[in-house]
Amino acid sequence: MTDETPMGSAKTALDRVATNVAVVTTYLDGRPQGSTANVWGEPANGAMCLITLRRGSASAEAVARAGRFAANVLPADQVDLARKFARREPEPGWRFTDVSFEERSGCPVLLDSLVSLICTVEARAPFGEYEIFTGRIEDQYLGPYRKPALFYDRRFWTIEALG
Repeated sequence: MTDETPMGSAKTALDRVATNVAVVTTYLDGRPQGSTANVWGEPANGAMCLITLRRGSASAEAVARAGRFAANVLPADQVDLARKFARREPEPGWRFTDVSFEERSGCPVLLDSLVSLICTVEARAPFGEYEIFTGRIEDQYLGPYRKPALFYDRRFWTIEALG
């Protein structure tokens, strides 16, 4: 490292880690619940999925109680949807207003997703201000191939915009 390279903080460094953009959905008491999140998957040895949700959030509690979730990975043209699901709900169900979804394998699946992974929760663990949920992938739905939305430097991006 040279003298010209600032050290920065861990927060600044982690802001530079690009991630996918997903909306995690489930049903609780017959009502759809969802929140913007990140998803990571492991295809080997019984395909698994990992998501993080803010600790104590309605979505985290809904996933815990329902025992299943869909991780809907969003394409670049769905950034407004990611923003909508990242906001606090003024009333229950607001996030799903005017959103195209249907029930598949017991979860609300967003129809404009690149891929939706339907998972059964296997574990839940604290992770700073968040909780990690791991799930066994029970079903998956592939949407049309498109470029993904990305989250980088605390903003939503497309691959072209980062270029």
